[in-house]
Amino acid sequence: MKQPDFSQFPILSTQRFTLRPLSLEDTDYIKKIDGMISRKECILWGISYQNSKEMVGAICLWNFNTPNETVEIGYELLAEFHGKGVMSEVVPSVVEYGFRVMAAKSIIAFPSAENLASVKLLEKMGFNLTSDNYGHTHTEVAAMLTYILSSGF
Repeated sequence: MKQPDFSQFPILSTQRFTLRPLSLEDTDYIKKIDGMISRKECILWGISYQNSKEMVGAICLWNFNTPNETVEIGYELLAEFHGKGVMSEVVPSVVEYGFRVMAAKSIIAFPSAENLASVKLLEKMGFNLTSDNYGHTHTEVAAMLTYILSSGF
């Protein structure tokens, strides 16, 4: 896996969404992840509809494990945008970025078994349930599962 270099921030697009760097207008998200970004521990895209600055959610790659060539994907979405296909559209762009640009061999996700929508999304995207927890640090996730997607690139 390549050492992450986000000196030129990658803006990704899907049919309906722009995955962009956060701006001062996204203060709630900025406070939460500012430290991680400044330490180059993650890359986080704000999700907004094309031609809109309103952020509807966020998606990130983090927990970079360069020796094992793995990276973790995480995402969150404002409740009013659930069930609208947002993550089904943006997850493939970020997965492709992780495999093609970062040269990760595997992308890992840790959803709660109680979050059925997230579990279904990961399975739809080709992630497979595994018993390995990859040294996760998510002690706050109830009934945590581990899903993995290996690179086909």
